[in-house]
Formats: sequence, C-alpha cells, structure tokens
Amino acid sequence: MYVKEMTSNIAQDLNFPFNIPYEEVCFSSSGNYCICYVDIVNSTKEVSQIYDAIKVRKYYSVFLNSMAAIVRNFGAKIVKNVGDSLIFYFPESLYCTNKDTLEDVLDCLQALTDARPLINIQLYKEGLPAISYRISADYGTVEVAKSLSSRDYDLFGTTMNMCSKINHFAPVNGIVLGDDMHSMLQHLHVDKNDYQIMELDTYLSGHKFSYPIYTLRKKMPSPVNPFKRTSKLLAIHSSKKGSDQEDQKQKSKSNIMLVDDDLETLTTFNTILSDENYAVDTFRNGDEAIRSFVTVTPSHYDLVISDVRMSPVNGLELYTRLRELSPSVKMLFISALDGIEEMTSVLPGVKKSQILRKPISKEDFVEVVKTTLGQYGN
Repeated sequence: MYVKEMTSNIAQDLNFPFNIPYEEVCFSSSGNYCICYVDIVNSTKEVSQIYDAIKVRKYYSVFLNSMAAIVRNFGAKIVKNVGDSLIFYFPESLYCTNKDTLEDVLDCLQALTDARPLINIQLYKEGLPAISYRISADYGTVEVAKSLSSRDYDLFGTTMNMCSKINHFAPVNGIVLGDDMHSMLQHLHVDKNDYQIMELDTYLSGHKFSYPIYTLRKKMPSPVNPFKRTSKLLAIHSSKKGSDQEDQKQKSKSNIMLVDDDLETLTTFNTILSDENYAVDTFRNGDEAIRSFVTVTPSHYDLVISDVRMSPVNGLELYTRLRELSPSVKMLFISALDGIEEMTSVLPGVKKSQILRKPISKEDFVEVVKTTLGQYGN
C-alpha cells in the first residue's frame, strides 16, 4: 500500500507521463533505407595495450575517418559513431526501386573492406596495431528523429537493431547482409556477375523469429584505390547537375552564397532566390562556406547571406574571415536575435539594413537582396 501511494505521489509531482515540459527527441518521419554498420574486431583488447592517450585517439581516428571518407564518396550519410562502430545509411535507397542504387551500396561495402591494407599501413606508420573489422547491412523501415541538442538526425527501429545484431556473424574483414537486404537484391535482379552471395546462418530473436543472414564477396578485386571509388549514380547526377548549374549561372543575375545551419530555412531561402534566377550555393555552416570560398576567385560571389547563430563558425566570424579574403565582399545577415545595435557596433562596415530579422516575408527578403546588389554594384 505504501509503495502504491508513493508511486502515485511521484507520478503526480512529475505530472507523468502526460505533461512533459519539452521533448528532447522528436520523431518526424519513417522511411525504408539501406542501413550499415562497420565495427572493429577486438578493439577493447587492442586499446588496453596502448598506454598513450594520443595514440588511442589516433587509432580510432584513422579507422573512423577512413571509413567515413569512403561512405561519403558513395553518397551515404553517417548517422553516428558508437564507440568503435560507424553507422551510416544511403538516402538514395529510400523506397528503393533502382538496382543501380543497391549496386552502389554493394560497391561501397566492398570498398570499405578493400581499404583495410591501406589503413593498416597508416597505423603501422603511427606505431599502432593493425585493425580488423566486420561490416553488416540490411534494408527496411526506420524511424527518423532529431534531438534538440543536436542538429543531426538519428534513426531508430527494427532494421537498425537487426543490422547491429547480425554484425558479429560477419567473417572477420567480411560482409554480411540481412534477409530483407537480400530480398531487395533478388527483387531488383541485381547483377550477380560481380558478387557472390551465400547464405551463412540464421539469427534467432528473442521471439524465436528466424532471420537468414548472407555473406557478400566480390568475385574479382577492383584495381581502383578504394578511397577513389565513387557512386555511379552520383557521378551521373553530378554531371547533370554541373551542366544544369553552368546553364543556370550563364542566365543568372548574380552568384549568391547562402549559409544557415537550419535546413528548413536554408531550403526556403534557396528556393526563393532560385526562383528569382540567382545562382545559389548553399552551406550548412560557416566552416564549409569558408573552405568553398577560398576555392573560387574573390569576386565570384556577388553576395553572401548568412545566419548569425551557427557553429563551429558563427556568422560574425564568417564575415570577418571573408573580409580578410575579399575586402569588398557584400553580406547580409539573418537573425532571430535582438541586438542589432550591438552587432553593427562590432562589425565595421555593417549597416542596420544588412541585418534581416526572422521571420521575414518572401517579398521583403527579395527586395533587400535586390537593393543590396543594386546599391553596391558588382
């Protein structure tokens, strides 16, 4: 009786579970994707014998960054790293109906395994032990969520769990596929001339559900450096996009750099500017923008439009860096914050008219952009 009353009182005190003050994790959508895990074998034992903290960091860094470089070449997005594991998925595989997409996935997985000798050469140079790893992949429904304390999306659901569970079935330095992934390959008649797929084992869940697992092996090794292999689909898309962008830039009024870490805002402003026939390059943070800015001529961008509150490089720092690279650069700031007077006082040459308050209407936004370009010229 006492326990029941105490539990009831605690629930009342917390207003549990109905009046939670805020949601840290917000689920937004569902989708079917190819999900992949790559996990180091026996890393706990290896790391326990590395007594230098800097070398421990280097050990993980070489592995994780090598894996990340390859998966990005194939258009995959990294969800997160968990300890010594890297989790990623392929956005192009959403409700996959194109076998080229799945062939890209297989090529990516093979490139990851082929990279091991090169990774171990680098580890040897650093005086670190060689590394082995296992790779697993599956296809199915995932739930998409975002944490308030992170700008990145996370994935949840049975497919994520299953991909993790079957990973330890993979041969060392090998690849396993879940049955749902295997079924997709069969359904889309993915060419078997390059790969050998064989049933390996069966995973038994806690509900006594039998789930077949398959090994994936490439019949003939690829002569191309695994770090230089890329997605066939992305190559086609990039070629078409490059051609379209070049045509657009020839017709456009001005080149604009748009920087905002909020994807919805970035997409909205990009659409507005593109509809006005401007050539727009978008960036999710100031660091990416700076790295791109230095690859073009200082006069390439007629206007830079940036959010103020970003990380790791905020809009004010971005302005300072770009002014160092191109003193005549024209810039507009977008901010939901108060303090316009303070901003203009710390930024030489910035006027109140260059700071736009969110929210701003499409008409007002376009008018300010046109006025800025017309006022300061090219």
